Amino acid sequence: MLGKTGTLTKPETAFSPAAIPGFALWLVGNKSPVTMNGSNVSQCNDISGNGNHATQGTATKQPPLGMISGLPAIDFTGDNLDVLSIAATTSINNIWTGGAYISLVVNFDQVKDPAEFERFLHKDSASSDGWFL
Repeated sequence: MLGKTGTLTKPETAFSPAAIPGFALWLVGNKSPVTMNGSNVSQCNDISGNGNHATQGTATKQPPLGMISGLPAIDFTGDNLDVLSIAATTSINNIWTGGAYISLVVNFDQVKDPAEFERFLHKDSASSDGWFL
């Protein structure tokens, strides 16, 4: 999840991340619709309603779909620099201006090369290039 800082009012019903002010991106391994290219994920749809879908057009860089505790999950294996990118739309391009937050749930099973600089979310220095997951 990715969004701007703000005041979250106590919801009367079950919590939904959509209640977070400035809510901009929500990718959920077991809820977001994905587009498959064989056994690999070419697109993971943003279910925030903002259309910030994570995509990968290069087949050799598409991560496989895996499972965690019986639920579907995108498995970033580190092979071939598998990555999904998110375009720099106006809803997330400069989200850190004035403060923002990110929430990730990650299950580490291995690190391919500890000497490599690894990260979960990366904003390219050229704002037109967008985000990488």
